[in-house]
Amino acid sequence: MVISESKKRVMISLTKEQDKKLTD
Repeated sequence: MVISESKKRVMISLTKEQDKKLTD
C-alpha cells in the first residue's frame, strides 16, 4: 500500500513536470 502511494506521488510529479514543459 505504501509503495503504491509513493509511486502515485512520483507519477503525479512526473506528469506535472511534463505539463510545465508543454506549457513552456
